[in-house]
Amino acid sequence: MSEPKTRYQRRIDVPDHQVPRLTRYERFDRVLTTILKEVCAGSELRAEAKGKRILISLGSKGVWEFPTLETGLRSIGDILEQNIGAVTTIEGDCPCLDPLDQELLNGSFLSVSAFGDKVKVCWIRTLPAQEIGLKSGGSHRVTQTGVRTLIRDASKLLSLIREAVAVPERVDKVSTLARRPE
Repeated sequence: MSEPKTRYQRRIDVPDHQVPRLTRYERFDRVLTTILKEVCAGSELRAEAKGKRILISLGSKGVWEFPTLETGLRSIGDILEQNIGAVTTIEGDCPCLDPLDQELLNGSFLSVSAFGDKVKVCWIRTLPAQEIGLKSGGSHRVTQTGVRTLIRDASKLLSLIREAVAVPERVDKVSTLARRPE
């Protein structure tokens, strides 16, 4: 007959109470730092709205759909860290309480990428086009794009994204001939 096994022979993990547990905010900072490391390694983080939900992609890792940007980033960080219970889908629509979510739902899209040893954060939105009539009877269509760009050292991801929203917007214009005179 075999002898009874102790808890050490059964490979039961005994928690070490001398090591302090991470608070919710420390864990959140850690998963965002994981995403920032992935961006600095060459992946591009992109976010845009689709209806009342936020689509987030990180390089070739895939595209995920979440109700808010913050929830999506936290879930993607958990997925990258391979945490137990990482959530890949969260149901529901965006409540539009966060200014970042409002910006995305208003038609802007977000791009975060590596820029040398720094991080480049861009908010890009399409502005209304203008039609300019010419004396010869032709017309030009001028499309406008609003761009807010921030280049900073890699630090806290959400702080960089929030700071980029407040940057003055540069308007890029592209003119195309819409109609030729006959």
